[in-house]
This record gives sequence, structure tokens and C-alpha cells, in this order.
Amino acid sequence: MRELLQPFVGCRLCWRITFAVFALILAVEAAILFPSARRFAADERQRIAGYGVVGVSLYAAFFCTAQSVSASRSR
Repeated sequence: MRELLQPFVGCRLCWRITFAVFALILAVEAAILFPSARRFAADERQRIAGYGVVGVSLYAAFFCTAQSVSASRSR
């Protein structure tokens, strides 16, 4: 096996092609990853904000209703 790979180890053109392909793969992966990560972060922020809206709505519905009921009973 080593004898088959020996000509390619010293070949400068082979190394340049290898590094160029490697850099191209990294660039394509980065081009795909960054927009995807931004979209994921935005979706997570919306999901968390939705939980906050639900929490505030439940809090307001429970306490505002409880206060109005207690106010009407005290009259």
C-alpha cells in the first residue's frame, strides 16, 4: 500500500489540489451552516417569546379575574 501512495506524497500538485478541495468543502459547509444557525436562533427566540406570552396571559387571566371576583364580593 505504501508503495502505491509514495508517488503522491511528494507530488506538489496533488497537495495543492487536496488543499483546494478541502478549502472548498469548508467554504460550502460554512455557507450552509451560518444561515441555518441564524434561522435556528431566530426560531428559538420566537418559541421562547411564545412561552412568555402564554405565561403572562395566564398570569393576567388568573390574577385579574381573582382580583375582580374578590372586589365584587367585598361590595
